[in-house]
Amino acid sequence: IGKATALRLVKDGASVIINYASDAAPADELVKTIGSARALAVQANAATIAGIDKMVKQTIDKFGKIDILIPCAGVMFMEDLEKTAEEDLTRPWP
Repeated sequence: IGKATALRLVKDGASVIINYASDAAPADELVKTIGSARALAVQANAATIAGIDKMVKQTIDKFGKIDILIPCAGVMFMEDLEKTAEEDLTRPWP
């Protein structure tokens, strides 16, 4: 979802940051596809204020402003549905 959204926004003229938690390779590949003048990969934990601050600072440093913010972080549980608790489904980040 995040990749498709980023590509569509770039197609419509936006510059984007690509946030990733630990694996830089997919984010770096997307930046390469888009071009570094219009995209920036930022490693940060989107579930923390410090992580959000880091993304905001690097975005402002690179592009000068933020016009649109699309939070699309998510998790994937590796449990059977029978073992999944309701709290697991409402938790935004592990």
